[in-house]
Amino acid sequence: MAEFLLEEKRVLVRPNHVDGFAGEVSRLRDDVERSAKRIAKLEQRLEQQLEQKLTQRDAASAPPALPAPAAVPLLPEPNSNS
Repeated sequence: MAEFLLEEKRVLVRPNHVDGFAGEVSRLRDDVERSAKRIAKLEQRLEQQLEQKLTQRDAASAPPALPAPAAVPLLPEPNSNS
């Protein structure tokens, strides 16, 4: 009866097939986990590069700093006595 359910009706699955499938699922899970970590690192690096480019662009497009005003000597007040 077991042979009939295994081979003809395909209701039952042999244990070695289940073990093989479980191993493939575990490998797939690990691969997905590694891929997710790699994507997160790439996103972080891309964000850093974008921030650097924006900083460089802002620094390049900023108007030059104005020089400090020169000290101007004060004129003496006119004498009201003369």
